[in-house]
Amino acid sequence: MTGRFLTCLAILMVASLSCAARSDARKAGTITYQNLVPGGIAIGGVTSRIKGRTSEPGSRETMAQMFEEALLNSRADIPLMGADRVRSAVGADTYESILDQFDLKGDLSGSTLDTLRAALADSVRYFVVARIEKDYENRDTVERDTDYDMKLDKTFNTATRTVVVGFMVYDLRDGKLAWKFRPIDSETEEAEAPKTSTIFKPNTVAGMLETALSDDKGPDPGMPDAFRNLAGIFRTFEKALPKRKK
Repeated sequence: MTGRFLTCLAILMVASLSCAARSDARKAGTITYQNLVPGGIAIGGVTSRIKGRTSEPGSRETMAQMFEEALLNSRADIPLMGADRVRSAVGADTYESILDQFDLKGDLSGSTLDTLRAALADSVRYFVVARIEKDYENRDTVERDTDYDMKLDKTFNTATRTVVVGFMVYDLRDGKLAWKFRPIDSETEEAEAPKTSTIFKPNTVAGMLETALSDDKGPDPGMPDAFRNLAGIFRTFEKALPKRKK
């Protein structure tokens, strides 16, 4: 009994963390459409501070390719240099050390920016690099009215993953930070749970405790993959880039 009670408290704590993360998205600095379009942008890469699929060997290449495709598919107006071209321009060893530095510090040093400026400034103006900073998993039970009968409730088991990514865009013309962006994406899977005899509503604290202590919880949906969150975050980034004023 005690073990199940502690498990439920842990679920509630994770849920509160996810809610806090949602309010942490922000955009700062400046980057203009007038400078972005003629200057273009280079994708430095994507790293991850989280143990799991996004930090496995080969994941950096996969994430950089996803980022590049997101921009190519929706922002054809912006000249784009992919991560492979960046790697070729600076050299493989230097490229990996740049990503390692950003993964560790969330920023690039002045000497690193000087190296990038020397290799890329004649070809592209802006350089973007991204890092997965947070990855929350939360399982919950929710109750909602059905579409056909407002008095008939159904209960669902949900699995939600929330991912936070920090983007840094540098201006290679002066070697300074031009823009930073920290979007958040939540993805949810759900499975209908069997209707059980309960005293409290599932969406209350008492109801969540009662559900956690019950032996009949129903099927657990699979946790959404972090790459699904990344796809949403890359779309958010491209939509936030400056556009031509109408």
